[in-house]
Amino acid sequence: MSFVPKTFHRTRHTWLLYLAYAVFGYIVNCLGPVTPFLKAELALSYTVSSLHFSAYAIGMIIASLIGHIVVGRLGRRGVLWLGMLGMGASGLVLIAASMAWLTISASFMMGVMGCLMLAVIPAGLSDEHGDNRSIALSESTLVASISSAVAPLMIGWFSYSLLGWRFALVIPLLAALVLFLVMGKTAFMGVSLPAKSGAPQTTAGQPAQTSARLPRRYWIFWLGIFFSVAIEYCMLSWCADYLEKVVGLPKAAAAQALTVFLAGIIIGRVIGSRLLLRFTSYQVVTASLLLCAAGFVLYWSAGAAGLVIAGLFITGVGVACQFPLNLSLALGASGGNTVQASAGATLASGIAILVLPLVLGQLADSVGIRTAYSVVLVLAAASFVLIRLSARRIVPRPSRFDVGSNISD
Repeated sequence: MSFVPKTFHRTRHTWLLYLAYAVFGYIVNCLGPVTPFLKAELALSYTVSSLHFSAYAIGMIIASLIGHIVVGRLGRRGVLWLGMLGMGASGLVLIAASMAWLTISASFMMGVMGCLMLAVIPAGLSDEHGDNRSIALSESTLVASISSAVAPLMIGWFSYSLLGWRFALVIPLLAALVLFLVMGKTAFMGVSLPAKSGAPQTTAGQPAQTSARLPRRYWIFWLGIFFSVAIEYCMLSWCADYLEKVVGLPKAAAAQALTVFLAGIIIGRVIGSRLLLRFTSYQVVTASLLLCAAGFVLYWSAGAAGLVIAGLFITGVGVACQFPLNLSLALGASGGNTVQASAGATLASGIAILVLPLVLGQLADSVGIRTAYSVVLVLAAASFVLIRLSARRIVPRPSRFDVGSNISD
């Protein structure tokens, strides 16, 4: 029996959400590279500098708790443009401020506005593409990954130009304004809930969400989102330090080697989006978890720098699909309550970003960075057990006759 690939159509609405996600990814990944510039110009300590990341994560967590309420008041279109333009404006405050409390506040607002965007982007893609949501979410995160990789390059390039490093944070606001002028009136997809238990019907312009609690199975995949983001940010936060202190690379080379991990993520999402045309989210997420674990073991145990870098790349390829696929599974398990489910997913991301890198850092102070890095293996194992034991009970296993169907969504 031959495979039956799915068909996937990208509308104007799809492209708007893809590009909005790109703006989000660019701004978020500017925060790290600009911190050394702020630290030098404002004479900040390491502790105060780190508060920019903590403020961003706290903003995400707070906004995730109220995101579905804001969407209910302003609608998806209003929230998307508020979030995108608000993130751009926060970037301007960050580069214009001359006091630490203002730059930290700007980081907090980035988290709030970015979370509002994430309350509607995945929900909109999920509602539009239905059973193909995993493809749309994988492609959107791929676009965001590419723009994320561009951000530090732009900051470095502009730092050597007459415009200065600050201009790199003007670009996303300009991009948001251009998108608003060109695509500001694009129709937003709504949700068509079954007419049962009094569930409201919706129109494309006025999506409604149920106020019921999210199903128990949603929270299983919520944990999967938490684990996947925790792995990714543990790698992003401490990779350079590990390569310098354990592997013995020079500081500059260790910092530059992080691009290998980011390149792995981009390539992994390209491959994952293609695999989803033929295989289920459940199959791809399981295989990618095994690849992630194998890559990390090589990264963590190899002594030669070349093997360590190879392991870093493989880890990036493996972890690439974890967030979008766990998000797809969570949205599919939300019972149509996709805005609240998206906000909940952002809460998982915010907690992971706030807590796990700090935990790994504290462990590194106590037992050393190499031993502390074993936390990543624990997270990968927990995620694998979660998928194998919990998701299998929720999602029926595909037969060899329907491998092209996306039953896990």
